[in-house]
Amino acid sequence: MLSPPFLRFGRSLLGGSLKCYISFVEASTRWVVDEGQAPPWDGDSQLIALTWHGRQFLGNAALRQHSRRSLLVAPHSDGELIGDAARRAGFRIISGSGAAANPEKSLRKRGAAAFRSMISDLDERRAVLMTADVPKISRVAGQGAVKLAQLSGAPIHCFAAVTGHRYELNNWDRTQFVLPFGRGAILWSPAIVVSPDASSHDLENARIEIETTLDKLHRRADAIVGINSAIQD
Repeated sequence: MLSPPFLRFGRSLLGGSLKCYISFVEASTRWVVDEGQAPPWDGDSQLIALTWHGRQFLGNAALRQHSRRSLLVAPHSDGELIGDAARRAGFRIISGSGAAANPEKSLRKRGAAAFRSMISDLDERRAVLMTADVPKISRVAGQGAVKLAQLSGAPIHCFAAVTGHRYELNNWDRTQFVLPFGRGAILWSPAIVVSPDASSHDLENARIEIETTLDKLHRRADAIVGINSAIQD
């Protein structure tokens, strides 16, 4: 069995390699200029940047124009690898995830601590990047981002960042492993604002709006790069 120092070294090596690879993909992608592609936020404003799980690998390209960025990653080996790569790209890493209807599991995954950290980062006018799905239910938005917006006062901006060169894995979220030398598109939504005194009905409407907005953005982005989207109405 490998000792912790070797494990840390191996993870660091993999994280550095992943960061270099994603940077190469971003640099070699021919980004398509399209109406609505410019981010609808200021470069130092607080915001919750939201996309579907498995579509976040070009999040650095999407948030490049923001001066201070944070990323929520799951506290497991894959999340630690992604977090190490993102840290090298300039993100502050928040480790934790929730579990719908399972408080004990959420506690083990440091969900409450991560939520507090995200609110603190938003108070510092950072952009917090997270995914919308409730693991492991693809393309079903959870209440996490909605509650975070309600308690922090930060707007939600949904985004799709895609490239036409990619390989889709056969897993629960259909992870898109991005490839270089493709045509790429980054699309942002207008702000979704959740009132501090929102009712449960308001929160559910915001959750549904996130789902429909993300699906619409990804269909449009796929069309821009010449892909027949797997996300259908």
